[in-house]
Amino acid sequence: MKCSMCKNHLTLPAVHFLCHHSFHQNCLDDEYESECPICAPENRKVLDIIRRQMEDRNMHEQFQSLLQRSPDGFSVVAEYFGRGMFNKGSMFDLPPTSPLDRR
Repeated sequence: MKCSMCKNHLTLPAVHFLCHHSFHQNCLDDEYESECPICAPENRKVLDIIRRQMEDRNMHEQFQSLLQRSPDGFSVVAEYFGRGMFNKGSMFDLPPTSPLDRR
């Protein structure tokens, strides 16, 4: 087995992550003590996607609540439209997962 950082034969002390990457302990920076430095950037992207989806969900729930309580639903829609909430770029879209999603 080789160190994923220096590519030398892995010797002790070594750190093994669940993603199957392994490192000499001295090859790791202190900031990566609890997460794999190779997988960390992708993991942060996934966490950022989840955070944005939660924000979008909360925004949608707030919009629906205001729309249902308002005597003038058009003014609620106009306010959200004016803030750019219905622009495609304002919501985070996941890339298509199948050819049918690309239509």
